[in-house]
Amino acid sequence: MLRRFRVWLWRINEARQARRDAASFGRQLARAKRKQSDLKRLDEEFGRGADQEARPVGNAITVGQVAERVRVLDVKCSRCGRAGRLSMSRLLLELGADAPIWLAWAGLNADCPKREAQGAAEACSLDAPILAKLFVRSAS
Repeated sequence: MLRRFRVWLWRINEARQARRDAASFGRQLARAKRKQSDLKRLDEEFGRGADQEARPVGNAITVGQVAERVRVLDVKCSRCGRAGRLSMSRLLLELGADAPIWLAWAGLNADCPKREAQGAAEACSLDAPILAKLFVRSAS
């Protein structure tokens, strides 16, 4: 009987934590959207027109699009094997939902010894392998 109670209590606590995590992520997403709208309002107020608004270049994938699909983005170097993880909620707060995703790892390889390599085949090359799976449709 005590074991069933413990399992039941554990399940309740897990469900509560999942609801708290979802609510926290929703609040962070709302905060990022408010920040973006505040920046747009200030741009309009101080003379920066709609045609000069910061937008993703071409078909760039945005931080907001990635945040809708994953909570953590794995980034790795295809040359030297270094790897790391980026929190999408932190990126939403720092960069905003409309920023291109490549800005997230723009300075990550600043201390890489292969960043300034002579040949292109040896230079540090950061990418996020999951992006292809999330945004590129299969040929079938």
